[in-house]
Amino acid sequence: MDYCTMAPDSIFGIDLSQCCHAHDAAYTVQIDKNTADADLMKCIYESSDGILAIPSLVVAFVFFSAVSFFGSRFYNKRK
Repeated sequence: MDYCTMAPDSIFGIDLSQCCHAHDAAYTVQIDKNTADADLMKCIYESSDGILAIPSLVVAFVFFSAVSFFGSRFYNKRK
């Protein structure tokens, strides 16, 4: 299943699917968008450790930026 809409479910060996699924669920139940987006970033960053910590921080920031700018159309669609 594609949980990370319009993005890969895995990058640099970091599985993002659970984070994206939780983010989709947060949008569905209308949790505050900024909170949902920040939780996505935190989840992605915490999904890896050790040598992948820096790449996961970059991926987390990219995903956060994308959902912050483009996620409104998906968030508002659920209202």
